[in-house]
Amino acid sequence: MRATKKRGTGQQKRTSCTKACSAEWMNLAHRTRPIRSATCYRERAYNAVYVSGPNAGVAVNVKRAGTNGDDPAPDILEDWLTETQVNTERGRNELAKGGNQSITTVEPLTDTKTTLGLIEPGMLVEVRDITGDWHGLCLATSITAKRSKVLQSVQLERHY
Repeated sequence: MRATKKRGTGQQKRTSCTKACSAEWMNLAHRTRPIRSATCYRERAYNAVYVSGPNAGVAVNVKRAGTNGDDPAPDILEDWLTETQVNTERGRNELAKGGNQSITTVEPLTDTKTTLGLIEPGMLVEVRDITGDWHGLCLATSITAKRSKVLQSVQLERHY
């Protein structure tokens, strides 16, 4: 993402807004049954958004990297948006909502020699599939116990 910071004096300062993700990933390499279900949908993929506090603070024009920002999302004006980093992150989150997405249900295998543990909502998950690796956000977890087996089923939000 690229951000343009505007100040009240008409000055503009360009800042780079790419950060490394510091979150830990739950790795489901070779530990899943085939995907049980997937609901696909498409959201409009904007490539820019203007983020600002309505009365004070800084205004940031956040653009998707590699685009010229010619398809802007509606402006975001909120009282708490007063700092460049906060505005940039709010803009990145808004731009991330767009594009092809799915809610995918997978069942991690729990009978392997290494214990996977409980995957909780909010965790980031890496799935290594035969069609290619992908990442998702856990939205829900379901646990079922049958005789001597415990099955865990997770719903993951996946962006393509």
